[in-house]
Amino acid sequence: MHGPPEYTEEGFQGGIRNIALLKRLLPYLWPYKSVVSFVLLLTFMSTGFELVLPYLSKVAIDRYILPSHYRVHRDSVPDAGVAEVISSYGELLQEEGFVAKESLLKMDPADVHFLRETGWIGEERYYRGNRDAAVEAALGEEGIPFLVWGPYLYVSYDMLSGVHSETLRKLREKDLRGIGRIALLFLFLLGISFALYYGSIYHLEWTSQKVMQDIRIEVFHHLLKQRVPFFDRNLVGKLVTRVTNDVQNLNELFKSVILAIFKDFFLVFGIMIVMLRLNRSLALICFSLMPIIAVTTMLFARLSREAFREIRTRLAQLNSFLQETFNNISIIQYYVREKSRLSKFRGINAGNYEAGMKQILVFAVFMPAIELVSSASIGMLIWYGGGIVIENHMSLGILVAFIGYIQLLFRPIRELSEKFNIMQSALASTERIFQVLDHKEFLDPIPNPYHPQEVHGRIEFRDVHFAYRPGEPVLNGISFEALPGQTIALVGATGAGKTSLIHLLERFYEPDKGAIYLDGVDIRDYEPAVLRSSIGLVMQDVVLFAGSVLENITMGEESWDQAHVHVLMEKIRADRFIRNLPDGYDHEVGEGGVVLSAGERQLLAFARVLVYNPKVLVLDEATANVDPETEELIQEALRTVMHNRTTLVIAHRLSTVRNADKILVMGKGHIVEEGTHEELIRLGGLYYDLHRYQEET
Repeated sequence: MHGPPEYTEEGFQGGIRNIALLKRLLPYLWPYKSVVSFVLLLTFMSTGFELVLPYLSKVAIDRYILPSHYRVHRDSVPDAGVAEVISSYGELLQEEGFVAKESLLKMDPADVHFLRETGWIGEERYYRGNRDAAVEAALGEEGIPFLVWGPYLYVSYDMLSGVHSETLRKLREKDLRGIGRIALLFLFLLGISFALYYGSIYHLEWTSQKVMQDIRIEVFHHLLKQRVPFFDRNLVGKLVTRVTNDVQNLNELFKSVILAIFKDFFLVFGIMIVMLRLNRSLALICFSLMPIIAVTTMLFARLSREAFREIRTRLAQLNSFLQETFNNISIIQYYVREKSRLSKFRGINAGNYEAGMKQILVFAVFMPAIELVSSASIGMLIWYGGGIVIENHMSLGILVAFIGYIQLLFRPIRELSEKFNIMQSALASTERIFQVLDHKEFLDPIPNPYHPQEVHGRIEFRDVHFAYRPGEPVLNGISFEALPGQTIALVGATGAGKTSLIHLLERFYEPDKGAIYLDGVDIRDYEPAVLRSSIGLVMQDVVLFAGSVLENITMGEESWDQAHVHVLMEKIRADRFIRNLPDGYDHEVGEGGVVLSAGERQLLAFARVLVYNPKVLVLDEATANVDPETEELIQEALRTVMHNRTTLVIAHRLSTVRNADKILVMGKGHIVEEGTHEELIRLGGLYYDLHRYQEET
């Protein structure tokens, strides 16, 4: 039988690109678009406040720490070109006596150089303060020369170092107040930025939790719809990892990466604009290293993606091996295979270690490379920018602001390793999740499914052929009929195909050829839920779920109350043992029903059949694992359960099928004999041999 393409992690080579993956995540965010928009607004605002902080250092230095003025000699320079240059700058140079350095920085450097060469602007820097009689008197007593021009008092910076500290504090009282205001504004902006960023993180975390919840439900629901062959090919540990760890990694993607991406985009774009506004030539020099950063980042992205893909594959193998080992620990210990399992685990763990070391190597190269580029940028900035400051073509405040902005610019790049760590892990998980969601190994949809008003229970197999793997047939031309209320027994050696018939009847698998009918209608025309609710299945190994006895009987169906279940349990004599449990029907059975005996678990399986009341009953070795005393109790329960139902019984012990209406003897995928017990004994064939062998043993 040729099934759908096999779902395998290891064969996936990353055909879905990162952008495509992120696009596929957008529909999950759409229901929360208003919250996401609010988060982006908060992020934009907090980033804007963050951009202001380095600029405040520039204002503090140029306006309050090192405000500089230069003497202007308006009447002593006869050069006619000076007047032309001065007039071209309008009010910028109209101040009498002195000109602020801030004004000179707004001019063409060539014109400033010309005015200095002609002597129109002096070379000595002056500090300007407001006129104050007490300060003037103190400067006079200390022998510090100063100039008075209009409402201002000017002192050469060369002389400020000799001014007494108390006098200097009075002289620069305005600057000290300005610095205080800048510091308070700095702290205020930090607080506002923190509050905005906290709000964005909180709301994004809420959104990511909601999205994670939606995706986990969708993945689980998708897996529930997969056909049984899908689960035959995929280890439980791998699928559990998809629903748990991989979905959790998406939470980290939303919380730690997506918000950071937008914040970093706003931050980098804003820094570039501010730097260009402050000094274009210095900004372009800083940006010249960007191509190196881009190439390094793209190389890092490719290598880290490969490393993380291998890590996820190795981790899935590790999880699957651990799940398989711990689920079967009793078998491992019984056959004394601990050393063998440990040896195999060492190999898998070594592969996981090697994958982790590849990732570490990638990060070990990337981080120093980014630090080197960052240090080179700051070095170039100090070398070139310091020269401009010395030449009076740029203020010291702008240089300090540039250093702050360049450090701010490289911060997200330095953090890129951590973001890539999260992003690549999350994208690898996203690949796995969407790979599961894209694998649709479902039953074919039925345009107009058959919904019978009542199921009578007539079963017919017509020339059914089936193979789990192509070229290895399990069933070959099986044909038989079971009338309503009849009991049909299937016997034969292990591997004869008995259980495969049941799998086909439940539509766990599809026949390669032929058809199966229920009440004359092909079972493929039934809605799967209707078909399976019409067939009660009791397996040799009863499956119980963690929960109460009542929940395991009703399988979570809330429409059946406890009183109704009590009546049904009395019919199969199960009510007595249930009431003897510590909590009765509310007693927790534990995972797999570990607190119950094999017979008690079997009785609960029959209880399910009574509650669901199907017209077809399938018993697959239902009494194989119980003692004779319990078997007698179960046989009584069976008579109740089988009453008025079409029953298919699979049994190795022929004593349990003597009273069957018809016995089908199977061998190598064929029905080799059929008839009642007496007829088959008289026939003296395979059934007779099996019966005689069991009586002798």
